[in-house]
Amino acid sequence: MMSKKLVFHLIYRFDVGGLETVLVSLINVLPTENFQHVIVSLTDSSLQMQSRIHVENVELIQLHKLSGNDFGIYFKLWKLFRQYRPQIVHSYNIATLEYQFIAFLANVPFRIHAEHGRDIFDLDGSNKKYQILRRIINPFVHYWIPVSKELKQWLKNTVKIPIEKVQLIYNGINLELYKPVNRSSKEFFTIATVGRAVPVKNQLTLIKAVELLVKQNSEIQHQLRLVIVGDGELFSMLQTYILENKLENNIELLGSRDDVSAILQTVDLFVLPSLAEGIALTLLEAMATALPVIATNVGGNPELIIDGKNGSLIPIQDEKRLAAVILNYLNSPDLCKKHGVAARKTVEEQFSLSVMTNKYLALYQSSKNI
Repeated sequence: MMSKKLVFHLIYRFDVGGLETVLVSLINVLPTENFQHVIVSLTDSSLQMQSRIHVENVELIQLHKLSGNDFGIYFKLWKLFRQYRPQIVHSYNIATLEYQFIAFLANVPFRIHAEHGRDIFDLDGSNKKYQILRRIINPFVHYWIPVSKELKQWLKNTVKIPIEKVQLIYNGINLELYKPVNRSSKEFFTIATVGRAVPVKNQLTLIKAVELLVKQNSEIQHQLRLVIVGDGELFSMLQTYILENKLENNIELLGSRDDVSAILQTVDLFVLPSLAEGIALTLLEAMATALPVIATNVGGNPELIIDGKNGSLIPIQDEKRLAAVILNYLNSPDLCKKHGVAARKTVEEQFSLSVMTNKYLALYQSSKNI
């Protein structure tokens, strides 16, 4: 009988977010007879995220990394790799990349690194320091996993990773969890956005767009509602802005929630105003719920949205343009339905959880050929 492969998932923080949701979905779906998993968080984790793991015997290790250079983490990881002897180390995003070298020194047989998107410090991937870091670590990584075509081309053309080492795997979602509902006409037109309250998610532009609409038209003021799901470092700033500008009757901050699928079924439009994205899980979730979607024209968003067909693409940080597109959807119920139906079809065809899982399964199993 073949023994299970032990997979170490190396992540900066195991907290509520799209990347972490993809990780948990993967663990929950991969065959338990073939794989066992350990999640290593360089910093800490949330109980909310831990509760989403439905597979038994998944160990979570928190290293409580100090901010800045914490050289003790290298030794801690070395000891873990030597103690557990994982067959696979799967690291996620730039904050974990350098530790692939430690995995190499510890003789971990198969090492892969996933690029799920960029953060505020390197929105367009032009940061030379991080490009050089990737090139330095590249010899110690067997495969790079971008989640969008844009990231794949960037790894190939800008970072200069050999294309044979780059495997595109789109994020996928559970289509049984995110289902369309019949949206009958109701008193309010409700917009939702879901994401961490951090600079790259840029919720403030959406708040300002709603502010423009409600302050220029008293009728819209009584029609339009915005709900913002997510917690993070900018939560109090967003809350202060809403209160100072007397928007609390139109905008509600819900914080971190475990019932996003239910929330999406109660709204009419989804907006993702991010400054950068890979393949946004929250965007896929909204599309699977047959919502019309508005997203900024960045990263992998154009790979999901065909402007004018299954949603709308807008420039970043342009609240006036965003307000105009929101108003167009508010005044066009038929357009909302048309784009929502097309959005659901897009996810069904290309971004299901089963498609994603099968690709990771094939990649993990290929480790025996290394």
